[in-house]
Amino acid sequence: MTLPRRATRRSARSLHRATPDVDPLEGRTPVYARLGRRVSWTVADQCLFTGTNVLLGVLVARSVSPPVFGAFSLCYATYLLCQGLSRAVSSQPLIMRYSAADQGPAKEAARASVGTACTAGVLFAVLVMGAAMLTEGPLSSGLWALSAVLPGVLVQDAVRFSYFTLKAPQRATLNDAIWGVAQLIAVVVLVRLDRANTPSLLLAWGGSGGVAAAFGLRQLGVLPGMRSVKAWLVGHRDLGPLLALEFFLISGPSQLTFYALGFATSLREVASLRAGQILVGPVNVLFRTARISLVAEGVRLNAVSASHLRRATIVTSATMALTAVIWGSALLLLPDDIGRWLLAENWPAAKRLVPLLATGAAARGATLGAAGGLRALGQARDALSARALIAPASVLAGLLGAAWFGAMGAAAGLGLTGVLAAVSYWRLFLTSVRAAEGGSATSSTTPRSEQEHEL
Repeated sequence: MTLPRRATRRSARSLHRATPDVDPLEGRTPVYARLGRRVSWTVADQCLFTGTNVLLGVLVARSVSPPVFGAFSLCYATYLLCQGLSRAVSSQPLIMRYSAADQGPAKEAARASVGTACTAGVLFAVLVMGAAMLTEGPLSSGLWALSAVLPGVLVQDAVRFSYFTLKAPQRATLNDAIWGVAQLIAVVVLVRLDRANTPSLLLAWGGSGGVAAAFGLRQLGVLPGMRSVKAWLVGHRDLGPLLALEFFLISGPSQLTFYALGFATSLREVASLRAGQILVGPVNVLFRTARISLVAEGVRLNAVSASHLRRATIVTSATMALTAVIWGSALLLLPDDIGRWLLAENWPAAKRLVPLLATGAAARGATLGAAGGLRALGQARDALSARALIAPASVLAGLLGAAWFGAMGAAAGLGLTGVLAAVSYWRLFLTSVRAAEGGSATSSTTPRSEQEHEL
């Protein structure tokens, strides 16, 4: 398969000319019904994917010592970085440019995308091996185990996005369910046999992901197109670096904070921060689910009027932020017996971090509406520029907080920069929406003859 840049751009432009999925005998009802089903399955898959990871974290936290849990958490943070970068060059260009294409071209593109993810997994595995050689103890053994399973779990993630592109999100949900059930069974068996340690847990988690990837490839009916990787990267070089930068600016600071915490203090402090993040995990599931439909609905509201969009974003952000505050308050009221049952030795330290982590979550919730509103207004590059200005402060605050005050300082640094991000995004969004409202008002008051002359 070859995907030259010119052909790729033609396929990208053809998305706007794709034949709508409308039954001429039934008007527009089928397309909305199908859209509703796809959105429902997408939301279900996102909840399953994130919820399973939260449950895995709880199982590991309550089954091993804090240093082992800290090493596992650092390895998992490494996986998240690799996953985000792999998505930027393989899966996100696929879903952005082939979601409205015919099944044949979309399936060929999925084959190239999965091959690119597999190649990225191999390259990242080599880098992780190098990191394993430079470390020692449970972290080193954990990184060795991660390098063994990294290609498989990145292929599984690419298969998920392929299903979304091919309008079959229910298959993505099934694949994630297979991985989730398999990994939970494997972890429970390890705990029962008293074999739970950093490498065994990572092998159980990643090996289950490899099984789900193999099942997904068979169900998808494709093999990774390794020979198409170069053409894929060249054809989408206008997207890949930008998406990778966006991911790193958004998620990089929190992951780098984990590394700083591990190397400046101890794995026990890493375990405390990770346990605290698990406690606020359900709020993050809600945020990710809301983000799925926020941009699309925002575009529709903006088509009506910019003021409708502004009101919707304010309500969304206020609701998300209030939910985070309520959840954090509920965690503080949680009986210690239940907390120790959930997180074992990690509970006391995690509970102390809840106010700071809930503040950071509330700030992310407040940012959600403004960020989605900017995308709905077509100001994605402005949002990225704002994030680029905030990211260095996020990294610096997280690193300094971790070095000086351990997990408490890291949580405070991330929470503070979350508030800064919310303020910056809302200033930018309100400026943009006022300009849009002003443009609409000018357009509506211009005499019809003058409008026609301008056109």
